[in-house]
Amino acid sequence: MEKHRLLYAEARPSEGPADWIGCHVGLFAALGGVPATIVCDNLKAGVARGDRYEPQINRTYQDLARHYGTAVIPARPYKPRDKAKVEQAVLLAERWILARLRNRRVFGLAELNAAIAELTAELNGRVMRAYGMSRAELFAQVDAPALKPLPAAPYAFAEWKVCRAGLDYHVEIDGSWYSVSYRLIPEQVDVRMSERTVEVFHKGQRLASHARSLGRRDHTTIPEHMPSSHRRHAEWTPARLMAGAQKIGPAAALVSAIMAERPHPEQGFRSCMGILALEKRYAAPVWRRPASAPPRSGPARPARSARSCRPASTAPSWSPSPMTSPCATATSAAATTSTDPQTQGDPMLAHPTYERLIALGLPGMAKAFEEQRAAPDLAALSFEERIGIMADREAAERDRKRLTARLKFAALRQDACVEDIDLRTPRGLDRALLARLVAGDWIGRHQNCLITGPCGVGKSWIACALGHKAAATAAPSSTSASRASSRPWRSPAATAATPACSRRWGVSTS
Repeated sequence: MEKHRLLYAEARPSEGPADWIGCHVGLFAALGGVPATIVCDNLKAGVARGDRYEPQINRTYQDLARHYGTAVIPARPYKPRDKAKVEQAVLLAERWILARLRNRRVFGLAELNAAIAELTAELNGRVMRAYGMSRAELFAQVDAPALKPLPAAPYAFAEWKVCRAGLDYHVEIDGSWYSVSYRLIPEQVDVRMSERTVEVFHKGQRLASHARSLGRRDHTTIPEHMPSSHRRHAEWTPARLMAGAQKIGPAAALVSAIMAERPHPEQGFRSCMGILALEKRYAAPVWRRPASAPPRSGPARPARSARSCRPASTAPSWSPSPMTSPCATATSAAATTSTDPQTQGDPMLAHPTYERLIALGLPGMAKAFEEQRAAPDLAALSFEERIGIMADREAAERDRKRLTARLKFAALRQDACVEDIDLRTPRGLDRALLARLVAGDWIGRHQNCLITGPCGVGKSWIACALGHKAAATAAPSSTSASRASSRPWRSPAATAATPACSRRWGVSTS
């Protein structure tokens, strides 16, 4: 401290970011308050890039300062007089702490820190001749009243990492994968990793948050982050088929046997769906009648195969509520298996809360609420972390609904996306021009693009891909223009896009 020269010392295994931040948390707790400014050295754990005029503070260190309401002012490089009190404190620590512990054998950091704390308290209690009082007494009289109060909770260490969303719309963190919106492929995102949560930011806005996976090689996926085609494929799982079969009764054993005898359960999906479709053809009591019950009177119906009994346009009649996606989050997977009443909470209170969230138009938060009740690993999360996960889930659900509504209104002919455009095909696509079209700036400038070329080279498919991208980005200019127009709105790229994408194709711009 500037006035009283109070000394604080703590042993740490390294000078890494975690230990550097931990020392600050311990210092503020020992002082009982927070100083207005912190003058630090230019170590990498605190200062990412030292500069005389514009030093770049480490992002985690900046989060610590923001949490405690203080400011970090690094000393100038190679200017030790900017932190003269710190240099003097290092000399005192070497003489009065390290020198006295040089011949002492300790076992572990806890024992070492206990010895350091004892010597530090003794040093701070020594009377200084120039002041006639000790450092501790001077601190209590001068500096303690000027300190800012501590926040309600100490800072929780979190690291930042710059990642790029992969083709599977996941980012890799410590051997595990966490989902982001597929629309971020292949954008760079900032990931904040704490002990219990993983948060994904893009251009300063948080887009996703997950409970941190305890194992390795795990995938944590929110269904709303998946493309619609992937989500439809992921919905068909053995668990969904078994849930539908259990509603019928005797079909559960047959469905289980069919999937067990195949090398891969997916190979038996068609047979199981045909069996479950028989419930539409025949009355439910026929399926649920025990084997010992007498048969019904009347002429017997001719035997039909599962394939012939299922209409071509009908789907299985069971409710999709018990489905479990193989890519679903670890918390949602646990929702179907957890039976511990301590983790599920009071059902008399939880059920009205779930219904109230649905009534308020918050289905995403309702889903996250049910998953958190059923997942035992989320019990350790704080209230802020759990409500943050629920809020991000609701935002993802609303984004998905808005995109679905736009695509339905656009009536694109094909389900195409720009990420699937094959630039290796020899059809003369200009990568730079295509990248500008994908960015969508031409929509804001109210320009049109006409894509022309030979038959069969993918003109319509590229136009639909650009339309899908325009609907996903939701440019305000295109949305307002579509509402003002009297004609039914179609995606800008579905009717055409700016200059065309090929060197050999004809170009018409208006």
